[in-house]
Amino acid sequence: MFAAVSMAILAVLPLSLAADDSPPSPPVLKAVGKPFVLPVKMPPSEPNGAYTEVPAWVATDESGPRYFLPTGFTYVAKPKPGKSILTDADAFGDTPAILASQEDTRASGYADPSRLNPNLVWRRNYYGIYSAHLLEPGLDGKRGYLAILHGENKNEAFPDKNRYYDNTVLPSRSYKIPDEYSGWFDGSYRDYWPAYFAFVSAAWSPADENDGCNFDAHDLGPIVWPSAGYVTANGGKAGNGLRAPSSIIEGGYIYVYYLDGCSTEVEGRESGIKVSRAPISNDGMPGPFMNYYNGSFSEPSLPAGFTKDNARAFLSSCGGKSSKVHPDLGWNTNRFSVAKLEGTDCFISVEERFQNQDGSMVFLDYLRLSKDLVHWSEAAALPGTESRNGTGFDNPVLANEDFTSNTLVSPKAFYAIGSGWVDAKMKAIKVCLDMEKQAKDS
Repeated sequence: MFAAVSMAILAVLPLSLAADDSPPSPPVLKAVGKPFVLPVKMPPSEPNGAYTEVPAWVATDESGPRYFLPTGFTYVAKPKPGKSILTDADAFGDTPAILASQEDTRASGYADPSRLNPNLVWRRNYYGIYSAHLLEPGLDGKRGYLAILHGENKNEAFPDKNRYYDNTVLPSRSYKIPDEYSGWFDGSYRDYWPAYFAFVSAAWSPADENDGCNFDAHDLGPIVWPSAGYVTANGGKAGNGLRAPSSIIEGGYIYVYYLDGCSTEVEGRESGIKVSRAPISNDGMPGPFMNYYNGSFSEPSLPAGFTKDNARAFLSSCGGKSSKVHPDLGWNTNRFSVAKLEGTDCFISVEERFQNQDGSMVFLDYLRLSKDLVHWSEAAALPGTESRNGTGFDNPVLANEDFTSNTLVSPKAFYAIGSGWVDAKMKAIKVCLDMEKQAKDS
């Protein structure tokens, strides 16, 4: 069974999930395997230094799985027949990888900053595909892929190229070189957070263009907006923006989960994991995204009058109000990813949270259950996923037992998969749920 979303099927599904104010009990873990590093090597056609900063995302059709391998840019690669990226180092072999998305600095060949388009605020320094879905039919009746992307606009330094790119979100000002720039320094990458802004966008690629990897040519721009905006009225920073999206299509809607990095404590505009959804019409394109707020999807996420062509004009505008999907999922949550539990009426999520312990950042993954994608159970910690400082199960996703789907898994066996942004390795841990005990507890 492949993971295409049929618009004909979606048309007969209910357009909303029934609200359930009483979420299930926390997941009951029947068995958790030992964590292991995925042995697969990156395709040889990828540029040197490419790695999965966040875990690979898969879209599967009748020819097999295709893996989106994201960092600041995204390559797509297909494994050889009979090979699995879970077990085979040579799964990609000599199969050419295809560039599917890239940030403007890379696309320009690291040109002088004056040559970059300042209006493309959402993809200046980073444009990675974090999730994707095969739609048939899609836009204009064509088969193709809808991608959800994480973008960045920040001060970034490339000393070896003598290039220093200023962010184009804050009003123009002078910055200290290199102290006030993100970049590679002393062998590791650091972000300069005071001049960092993140965006969540969408892009489309027909399957018959560049083997379904022509996303930059069909960039839809931002689909959601920070509830407190990007820039304050006095030209200061309103927050980090929106980061680390994951998505799932259910009941005729695409649900996008993301971290809203607002720096306010105003009700409805706090930092935390939020969810917005949009109907997918028969032409395969999402409609307006509505934020979940105070019990319903009632707040338009984008400011009134927003288009991708006038995005710069709205940097100081607030997006719609939004509620955290759970009180625990605040600013210290890196990502929240969701899948349907096959054969049940439940969804399962995986999240990564962190805290400071003795001067070191300690990360741990957790699982939750829901029946309606908005009311989530308390969390169950996932043993074996604790790590420090970007070397563990970071930015996690879920995957079925053969890693051909991220959004449909069996409770009998599935994987939580993360990727360390420091050690550049994907890790997996196998999980089984005890659904009989779950039913008794609930």
